[in-house]
Amino acid sequence: APAGGGGGVAPPPELLQLLSPVQRRKTAAELNAAILASQSQEREPKLPMLLKMLVWAQDQLAQHAVFPRINNLVEATLEMPPSDMSDQGSEDVQDRIDVPGSVMGV
Repeated sequence: APAGGGGGVAPPPELLQLLSPVQRRKTAAELNAAILASQSQEREPKLPMLLKMLVWAQDQLAQHAVFPRINNLVEATLEMPPSDMSDQGSEDVQDRIDVPGSVMGV
């Protein structure tokens, strides 16, 4: 049969696994990761981690000072804290910030 005629010869059995869609996706993911690493880029986006670090840093500072906080990470507006901050430590970080799940990688 002529090359490219459509009726071609099946690949040898030892190559069938390499040609499977699952193996091709795995190989593509590994290749993409290697390319990103060679370009000194991370596999995961940095923004979600930076936003979590901002919330953590604000929590640490709030233990020692009163300051305007960024509670809405989407609009990044500064808000003055309420005058009574006695129950601030009991809330979970995720409960105190107004962020869509897509921004935090959820």
